[in-house]
Amino acid sequence: MRAKHTESDEVRFFADTVGLSRRLQSLYVESRALAQREEWRRHLDVAVTMVPCFEYLRMYDWVARILGRMAWSYVGLGEEGHSIMLLELAEGHDLWQATAGYYWAAEYSHRAGGEAFGRRCLRRFRELCVGDLRITEPPAGGDLGLAVVFYDALVKREEDSGSFQDKSNQSDYGRFYELRGRLQHEVAHYEMAARYYEAADLDRYAACCRVLRSSHVRQTRATPT
Repeated sequence: MRAKHTESDEVRFFADTVGLSRRLQSLYVESRALAQREEWRRHLDVAVTMVPCFEYLRMYDWVARILGRMAWSYVGLGEEGHSIMLLELAEGHDLWQATAGYYWAAEYSHRAGGEAFGRRCLRRFRELCVGDLRITEPPAGGDLGLAVVFYDALVKREEDSGSFQDKSNQSDYGRFYELRGRLQHEVAHYEMAARYYEAADLDRYAACCRVLRSSHVRQTRATPT
């Protein structure tokens, strides 16, 4: 009699027994290091191999996260058409991760001088937050204030889902505290962001947060009382 296995049996076998989950984690760490070094093409080469694997494992939040990371690389390459395509595709897999992708695509685009594309991404970020995810916009703080509320909800959702439980995958906590530090001008938030970034091997981001922390401390000390 032919053995019968469910699709769930198959997925668990490849994920755990064969080691697909471990291999994907290794590839994610490798891809993240390439992005940190701004090796955009090499990052894309590694990232694209993960997408069908995460989809096979039905880890759709991860699919959307990787598509967002790929979109950021295309921002770095100045290929905005490819970037927006990936962000739109991410929406079909997980709206929360896709929304995060739009926000940081806007940030990176602004830093690279792509103001128009950055505004486009920010508009879509707002539409998804307020319209689809029902995020309540704070009375003050503008786009940054909305981003803080969104990231607060996102990290809680990630914690509940368990998809990103490995500390090296919890860069969104770093982003939350970084944005909160910017909004509230609070030194402790920058330090928390730096610690989460370090745990995720995002040393450049951690260093940036510590620079912002030190700058804020100097400004506070120089302010007359």
